Amino acid sequence: MTRVKQTKQQYVYEYIRSRIINNELTPGTIITEDSACNTLNVSRTPVREAIRRLTSEGLLVVTPGIGLTVPSIGLEDLIEIYDIREALESLAVRLFIGRSTPAVIEKLSDIMKDQERAVEIGDTNEFMRLDMIFHRQIDTVAGNKRLSSLLDSIYEQISRLAFINQDDPHILDIAIPVHKKLMKYIISGDKENAVLAIQEHIRTLRKYYLTKYFDL
Repeated sequence: MTRVKQTKQQYVYEYIRSRIINNELTPGTIITEDSACNTLNVSRTPVREAIRRLTSEGLLVVTPGIGLTVPSIGLEDLIEIYDIREALESLAVRLFIGRSTPAVIEKLSDIMKDQERAVEIGDTNEFMRLDMIFHRQIDTVAGNKRLSSLLDSIYEQISRLAFINQDDPHILDIAIPVHKKLMKYIISGDKENAVLAIQEHIRTLRKYYLTKYFDL
């Protein structure tokens, strides 16, 4: 199979995007064309195109008097992200249960067991990595390409929160019990209660973030 060569614009885009999502470029970080050109050893044209694309996706914003910066996740952003996540993942769970097989459910159970081991040793970073794999497995088996694309965008935004909170053990306490409940309903094929479980999970996380960052 012929490998498609990555363009310079795509390379610059992926480099900056991954650093924003992984929180290597923290909120408030200033991004300039000159610094990107020097760091990546490319001309202004691919940098300018990558920045334009990142700005259209909301991963960079123009801050008056400062320039291009990495945005913080504000109250309205968080509420919108989790409202959309709840709706999309509810649909994903419904589709997943209708299309899953014993082998798929066993794979999901194995991910859950790995999460529990991460909890036992207090490895929050590993737990959160596995958490994303757990949710993406449901999304993948759901088998709806447009739904998957929308969830990819939401998960990228959630990843920024995940990296900020990777050393917070409280995340483990609020996620594991609901994951166990969700797995119970998935195994039994109880679609309606599985949807209620995923909604509870997402609402609990939203409440946690709203309390931690906005005292709500």
